Formats: sequence, structure tokens, C-alpha cells
Amino acid sequence: MKLWKKLIIILTFSVTSLLLLFVYTRGINLYDEGYILHIAQRIIQGQIPYKDFQLIYTPGAIYITTIAMTIFGQSILATRIVALISTLLMILVIAYTTKRLKLGFFSSLIAVILYLAWMPLHINFSWPAIYILPIALVTCPILLKATAEKSNRLFALAGID
Repeated sequence: MKLWKKLIIILTFSVTSLLLLFVYTRGINLYDEGYILHIAQRIIQGQIPYKDFQLIYTPGAIYITTIAMTIFGQSILATRIVALISTLLMILVIAYTTKRLKLGFFSSLIAVILYLAWMPLHINFSWPAIYILPIALVTCPILLKATAEKSNRLFALAGID
């Protein structure tokens, strides 16, 4: 890879990280974020979803938020740090996927910019899609390889029994 491409990648990732750090440390969404944080607190207190209360989101995202609050403390910032890490992981997954598809450097850059404009720059909390998208994007190549190789191990890794 040429030096100028490496510099653009490093600069883009650095600027993106700083921009997302700024976005993820500002404001609060009382309705969605408040609901998710409240449910996470209820789980920490020992209540069980669907037994003690109902959910309007998938439980996976709620449990990720609960784990973040258990590890980093019960604060909004704790959950946003995990959401920020997931967003940065998604950027790396997009870059890797576009490279594997041989779409070219600028196509990869545009894909990352479109992803950032679509969600992370205006949804700065533990929205379920922040966790689901990286998993889904990583699962697709695994499924393709599993199909090509007829590998039960890869199907299991992709979540298919």
C-alpha cells in the first residue's frame, strides 16, 4: 500500500475517532436511551426480562448495556464508551469488507463516510443497531465461505446449527 493511502487511513481514523468521541460525550436522549439505561439498571437489580417487565428492543443490546454498566459503573458514559468501541469496530469491518470485495480505496472511504452520516453521528448511545451491524457484516463472509467449503464449523461460527 502506498504511503499516501496509509496516511489518509490513519488521518481518517484519527479524525473520525475524535469526532465520535466528541459526539458520544454530549447530550442525552431521554426516551430511547433512558429506556435502555432503565432496563439495564433493572437487570442489574436482579429483575428478569419478560418475567418482571417487557422489552421493546432486542435483549442482546440491553445485555451489552448491562454488562457495560456492571464493568464500568452505572453511568451514561460507561454505556457510550462501549457504543463508541462498537462504532469504531464497525468502521474497521466496513474497511476490511470493502477491501475483500476489491472495491477500491475511495469506495471504502465513501462507505465509511456514509455509515458515519447514517447513524453514529446523530445516535450517540447504545442503540441496538450499533451492536447488530458489526456482527451481521462479519457473519456474511463467514456464511459465504461456509457455503463454498460446506463447512459445518463455519456454519456454527455464523450462528447456524
